[in-house]
Amino acid sequence: MKKKKVMKMHKKFWQIKNEAGSDRAEILLYGEINANAEFWKEWLGDDSMTSARGFAQDLQTLEGKDLLLRINSPGGDVFQAQAMYSLLKSYSGDVECHIDGICASAATVVACAASKIVMPENALFMIHNPSVMLCDSMTEEDLQKVQGMLAKVKESILSAYMARTNGKTDEQELKDMMNDETWLTAQEAQEKGFIDDIDDFGVAASITDNAVLVVNGQAMPGIVKHKQEILDKLTAGKKVRNKMAVNKSLMEQIKAFFGTADGQEVLNAVSEAKENEKNRVATLDALKGDNEYVNALVDVAKAHGTDAEALKPYLDAVAKVQPKNTALEQMAALIKDEMQSGATGVKAQPAEAAPQDLEKAKKQAEIEKIVNLANGLAARKEG
Repeated sequence: MKKKKVMKMHKKFWQIKNEAGSDRAEILLYGEINANAEFWKEWLGDDSMTSARGFAQDLQTLEGKDLLLRINSPGGDVFQAQAMYSLLKSYSGDVECHIDGICASAATVVACAASKIVMPENALFMIHNPSVMLCDSMTEEDLQKVQGMLAKVKESILSAYMARTNGKTDEQELKDMMNDETWLTAQEAQEKGFIDDIDDFGVAASITDNAVLVVNGQAMPGIVKHKQEILDKLTAGKKVRNKMAVNKSLMEQIKAFFGTADGQEVLNAVSEAKENEKNRVATLDALKGDNEYVNALVDVAKAHGTDAEALKPYLDAVAKVQPKNTALEQMAALIKDEMQSGATGVKAQPAEAAPQDLEKAKKQAEIEKIVNLANGLAARKEG
């Protein structure tokens, strides 16, 4: 029996900006390094080589133009990070990196591909050992294989760190830092050789009511441990960059900014994004019909930023499934019971009424009973 081929939808976790006339392009690595983070992620998973091929294709379109890699990421899939590292190391143009907030875990591997790394004074750089999540029963031999795989992954990460630090930190110290899960300030990262320069780029951070750490506008739900400690390090006694006059109120500063060319560009981008979102939702709504499964998928897609094109294979798969109307079935059963009983719901009639009048009254009572039952079912369904 042949297996059906499942179409995998691939969502990039990086963004490339390549403006015409600019001497340098930008790669934004914000958030978790993990493709297919949308609502059907656990259905499809992700092949790290799919991401690697997509990233390689994007690099090819830049035709060797110098790159600025901007990172604000808690890490993620180390295999995808290693693939990005290799591709950036072999890229023909110069690659510089700026850490825009947090560079942690697998994201540090990607950063190490740059010829120069700049980090704000209140940003953070974290290294630790690789880990694996197990969701299946395993034998002792299976666990030994996993342990061996983790050891090899650690060696590859360590190799990237040693190349980047270039003798400022020896191998044993790097291993100890990874074992301890070490968070480094910009000053410490520079002393260890992980970064080259420190700047005053502003890093703002907070923890939401839902206990999610947010760094420079990027939510990082993957960071679970030591959130308050991390927040304190990001915000303690540091100055946030401000290019506007200090004697202006916040509203005046905002107004002044949007009067600039950069501000207009932001406004145009916001307007375009709103229009695109409006069109996306309208296109998805147009796919709705009488099939409740199709409608449910459309509602989930609307909530998770998925477009109609990406959703279509799933709609096609469930479109032929006819929803089961249990309310109608219940009503039909109740009607059948009422008709078979032949007695309930019949109003009292005068003794002298003719037989045909009694029959007519009986039918009328049955009709009223059916209407009441239908109304009751509809009310329960709406509630």
